[in-house]
Amino acid sequence: MVLYLKLQLQFIHMFLFFSCSSLPPFSSSSTILSGINLHGTTLQLRIEEGKITNLHDSNSGLDYEGTWIIPAFIDSHVHLAYYPVSQELLNGGISAVIDLAAPVEFLSQNLQPLEIKRSGPMITSMQGYPTQSWGSNGYGIECADEQSVEDNIIELHNLGAEIIKLPLTSPPTLTDPQLNRAIQAAKNLGLPTVTHAMTNIQVARTGQAGVDILAHTPTEILNETSLSLWEDKTIISTLYAFGSTNSVSNLSQLYQRGAKILYGTDLGNTQDAGISTNELLLLAQTGMSNADIIDSGTSIPADFWGFSELGYIQEGYNASFLVLDADPYIDISTLGRPLEVWINGEKRE
Repeated sequence: MVLYLKLQLQFIHMFLFFSCSSLPPFSSSSTILSGINLHGTTLQLRIEEGKITNLHDSNSGLDYEGTWIIPAFIDSHVHLAYYPVSQELLNGGISAVIDLAAPVEFLSQNLQPLEIKRSGPMITSMQGYPTQSWGSNGYGIECADEQSVEDNIIELHNLGAEIIKLPLTSPPTLTDPQLNRAIQAAKNLGLPTVTHAMTNIQVARTGQAGVDILAHTPTEILNETSLSLWEDKTIISTLYAFGSTNSVSNLSQLYQRGAKILYGTDLGNTQDAGISTNELLLLAQTGMSNADIIDSGTSIPADFWGFSELGYIQEGYNASFLVLDADPYIDISTLGRPLEVWINGEKRE
């Protein structure tokens, strides 16, 4: 009996030894990218369950020497109901978008793993933009009075809208009382307001009313009043969508004054389903540094829109990034031709 117990104990000890010694140094679901460069720092990037868990892992991994890494981009102006290319966006290095006009049904569409915040239809006047043109099929809600404006904003919020878009372009447009009611109703619900305003007069009007965000860089040269009204607010670039040298000049002035600049393409109007090299090069013409251009599509919109796990190469953040063939802080165009795109720890094919 004693001999039997001794043999049993020896067997248990041997089993525990071999079991423990055979454990891998990290989870079998881990991936390590060895030697990848982040703005001058060489990483041993460890990924587990879709997250970055270590920037300097001691284990060796896949050889990524001679490549660079940057967070996946956020496009702050798209129309995916109009131009449904969510998978192409992911493949091109876009991890999240802001959809700024779509029919109500689009508010409930699941586009995962693409992260998205949506406005739903624009709040506009009777026969206002865009209901008589490209957006006639549900891209705008016509409002006859102030109460209609407020009621529709509340309804959009209840349906899932996280932004309210207020076009103030060619007439007819919302009246001043309607515009003021819209801004207050959105503010009461904790929703930012964004406007389509392209001329100096329109931009001044929206700035005086208290709109939060310009959906486009305006195409008419802005005067000192308009620049002052918007210098501490937020502008979505969309330079390539309109091809205007005035827009480049306006954004340059606003950038120099400290406005918050968000990379955005107006996808649908444009058709670059990925990071737009054209937009990047125009942003460079404004005098923005490569670092600021990168931030305008990564950390700044992540913080501004509340994408809490995007925009950074840091432990605890989503493993959503681009692998590049050159340093984007030197060659900004490399962002438009990624070698690889990873979204939530999965390499896109």
